[in-house]
Amino acid sequence: MMQDDYDDEEPGERRSLVWPLLLVLGIATLAAIGIVWKGDAVDTAFAWARSAVAAIGGGEPGPAPAASPPGRPIGAWMARCDAAARSCTLSQDLRGVGATRLDASWRIEAQAGAVYAIWILPTGILVRPGMQLQFDDNKPVNVPLESCAATDCEVRAKMTPAFVETLRTARASVASISLKGGGSQDFRFSHDGLADGLALLPVPEGATGQD
Repeated sequence: MMQDDYDDEEPGERRSLVWPLLLVLGIATLAAIGIVWKGDAVDTAFAWARSAVAAIGGGEPGPAPAASPPGRPIGAWMARCDAAARSCTLSQDLRGVGATRLDASWRIEAQAGAVYAIWILPTGILVRPGMQLQFDDNKPVNVPLESCAATDCEVRAKMTPAFVETLRTARASVASISLKGGGSQDFRFSHDGLADGLALLPVPEGATGQD
């Protein structure tokens, strides 16, 4: 009977006291060593101790994720450039276009030594025709869809020097999609400020072909 009473006293709580005591002893030891140590070793030891306390005590909030570089408007475009990371992105968003209030965006960014044009289009479109892209009064060209998810579809094209030159000189471009319910929707993107924005991007001189 006495054994049963003993077992009912939540042995888990008694055992849980062992680790905090060991932790306090370890921190005290590190503090004593820190009196003798000099230089970066002390900082490393105490950083380890703080990490141990955070791990046992539920942890402190981790470092906040790196914020996106602030945007800078250039005409109709928004430029977000990070000199330290050697990255730069141009973007233009269209909201509530047409009778069905559709959204679309166009992003131009450098990736792995190449520059890509990326259009984010709404869902509910016909995949096979892809997207028709027209610059000013030039003949439209078909660009296949890269992928479609639950929220949007994406078109991605690797920018050649000729394509970049077309972007520099055109006044506007229209991206057209065919809707599943019939009809189509045009998204007209302004090229105001685009030439200045492209000058911020590391466009490869020898890039060829389109993806």
